[in-house]
Amino acid sequence: MSSAAPRDVREPRLSWRRRARLALAAAAGSTGGRLAILGAAVVTVWLVTAAVAALADAHSSYGMALWSGLRHLFDPGSLGDDDTTAQRIVGVAQVFTGLIFLAGVAFTVLSDGVERGLRRLSEDAPPVTESGHVLVIGRGPVRDAVLDALAALDPEPGERRPAVVALAPTRDDAPPKAGRPYRLLTRTGDPGDPSALEAARAAATRGIVIAGARSTDRDVADLETLETCAALADHLDRAGAAPLVAVHVERASNADSVWPLLPDTFDAVPGDRNIGTILALGVALPEYPSVFDAPTGPDGAVPFVVAAGDLAGTRFADALGRCPQAVPLGLLRGDRAEYAPDPDTPIEASDGLIVLAPDRAAA
Repeated sequence: MSSAAPRDVREPRLSWRRRARLALAAAAGSTGGRLAILGAAVVTVWLVTAAVAALADAHSSYGMALWSGLRHLFDPGSLGDDDTTAQRIVGVAQVFTGLIFLAGVAFTVLSDGVERGLRRLSEDAPPVTESGHVLVIGRGPVRDAVLDALAALDPEPGERRPAVVALAPTRDDAPPKAGRPYRLLTRTGDPGDPSALEAARAAATRGIVIAGARSTDRDVADLETLETCAALADHLDRAGAAPLVAVHVERASNADSVWPLLPDTFDAVPGDRNIGTILALGVALPEYPSVFDAPTGPDGAVPFVVAAGDLAGTRFADALGRCPQAVPLGLLRGDRAEYAPDPDTPIEASDGLIVLAPDRAAA
């Protein structure tokens, strides 16, 4: 059985007319391209009408015809200088061409500005007007876990639903709004940009959680997170605000050298320590850590806050091993949660002990 030799299949060649039309269509797609087409048309009319005027002996030379044409294009009053019928006919054509060119430039620039404005209005949400809200910065599963755990913000009957603002890098990273007991407002922008933080009203928040960087590389993600922390700290300092800020980092070692430079209201929750990302909410929302229902450990344990009780006056190290079913994670002192404190940290009577336990009884 013989097979036919493969034929030489070549793409059909486009004619010069077709290529010219495609080039014009591509140029007309941008403001610069449209202005270039207008300019080329005016130059063509100028050269052609000047040549016609010179051939008709309307001017003494082609150079004089070019100069006269240039004046007519941009000065309609130059028609009063025309003496012959040929000069007047060519001059009127040139004046109309100049007027059309100027109108075309104005229309092109104006339409481009209107189009940009409409696009910006359609894509950009207005600045947040809330205050006392929770701001969650980031993207990905860590950010989504934090938003899910914020179901603890479910209000009492008759109360207004609390607001949570999610600042995502792009619109594609925006979290879904359906099924949440709180009002979720999504804004997009670079968290390192002060205008994005201003639009999300970071300085008017009750707490901020930074969870989920753009990069999938853990070290690069931590670098992006720390850059966000620096920008946020500067923004809050300029605004004179000091909300609690919980920051999820992938590796604790990546934050150890930088953390002393950040304000005391910033608290890191490393992902490589047995604390659990969801405990970042204990920093941003210290009144809610006892009602989290998201599993944070392999045994399904959840965090609880219990009174210091007879541990008052002792050290945090003394709480370790006190209950075999509960693991002390930190202290809740006033409205500030501190995770993994120094073992010699004294426990005060007014402190709450944050523990990881399977239920309230075990805590």
